[in-house]
Amino acid sequence: LYYRFQTGAVRSRENADSFLYQLLYRGYPAYTLMDGELFKVQVGAYQQLGDAIRMEQRLREDGYSTLLVTK
Repeated sequence: LYYRFQTGAVRSRENADSFLYQLLYRGYPAYTLMDGELFKVQVGAYQQLGDAIRMEQRLREDGYSTLLVTK
């Protein structure tokens, strides 16, 4: 089980890339994946819940909205 945080879901590849580069520039382990017609920008893949919680706190402190995704 991995904990990840979705910070955006958009239809435009350009918007997803822009958001992704912003996160990467700020040092986040971010990536984009395609799900149907949406490009989803996500951060992390944590096995330990404590690590995931710390990342979510950091994201929120920096002004990002988060949605917890597990897989």
